[in-house]
Amino acid sequence: MPELTLRGVSEPLVHRGRALAGLANGRLSSIDLATGQTVWSVVVDRARGSNEIARLIDLDSRPVIVGDVLFAGAYQGRMMALDVATGKSRWSRKVSVLRDLGADDSGIYAVTSKSEVVALGLNDGA
Repeated sequence: MPELTLRGVSEPLVHRGRALAGLANGRLSSIDLATGQTVWSVVVDRARGSNEIARLIDLDSRPVIVGDVLFAGAYQGRMMALDVATGKSRWSRKVSVLRDLGADDSGIYAVTSKSEVVALGLNDGA
C-alpha cells in the first residue's frame, strides 16, 4: 500500500454475488462473497512521479455497472470500462476521477480532480 493516500475509501459495489472495490494502490478487485476468493484483480493505473503526492493513485470513487460493463476511475489516473464477469478491459481514458461516478443509458459521468464534470460514451469512452 502507498505511504500516502487520499482521505476516503471506495465503497464496495455488490453485484451477482461479488464485491467490487477500488483500492489505494490503483487496483480494482472482484471478490466472490461465498468463498472470499479473488475472481479477478486489475490495475486501473500505476503510480508515477517523484514524490508521494505525485504518486497518489487511489480508487476512491464507487464503481458503477451499466449492463455487463463495470466503470471505475483512479485519482491522477485513468477511467476504465471492464467486463464485469472477467475484468477484461473494454476501454480506458486518461481522466483523474475524484468523486463517485454516475451513469445513464447515454454515458458515464465523472467529477475530475479539477472539479470538472466529464461525460464519456459507454461503448468507447469518447
